[in-house]
Amino acid sequence: VRVCLDSPSFSRHKNTTLPAPMVRGGSKHLIARSSNLSTGEFLRDWRLTGEMSLKEFGRRVDLSPANLCDVEKGRKGVSPQKAEAIALAIGVPPALLVRLSLEDELKAAGLKYKIAIEPDD
Repeated sequence: VRVCLDSPSFSRHKNTTLPAPMVRGGSKHLIARSSNLSTGEFLRDWRLTGEMSLKEFGRRVDLSPANLCDVEKGRKGVSPQKAEAIALAIGVPPALLVRLSLEDELKAAGLKYKIAIEPDD
């Protein structure tokens, strides 16, 4: 059974062209605390800060609402490749979401590591 609460009030800014947290200026805070978040938690916080529905945000990042819900709840992960594509779609540094994705994989394997990555220019 999937349970995702998604209030209609989160879809008020449907016509915004800015990345979600930029609507309210919360992106710096969210990125700063990302070291303690999973990929799903980061995406959920990003979506809710921008007051977007699962459907709207899913369209932006090319995930179905059901898959996005599973990612947000930690039932599914995203590959590093998908994490990079999502980051580019929402305007955050790709290395951030790729790092979170890799850390999620390590955690799922029972390994307690934090990693640091940088793009290979």
